[in-house]
Amino acid sequence: MARARRVILDTDIGDDIDDAWALATCIRHPGLELTGVTTVLSDTELRAAEARYLLEIGGMKDVGVAAGLTLIDMIITLLSERCATP
Repeated sequence: MARARRVILDTDIGDDIDDAWALATCIRHPGLELTGVTTVLSDTELRAAEARYLLEIGGMKDVGVAAGLTLIDMIITLLSERCATP
């Protein structure tokens, strides 16, 4: 059997079913090895908690989850980079 492909899922889980479905697919697909989950957009800490919960009930509580930048943080970062450019 072929070795499983290692993946990190970057998600805005919590708004629609699509990201929960993608996470479930990563958990159960025999050809994938989920090595981490990152969350983006609005409340990234809440999204990370949701991902952790789904990982726990999916039997993968040891997979790391990291909350990324919120949308406002991304906008501030992009604007500050643009303003700093001569």
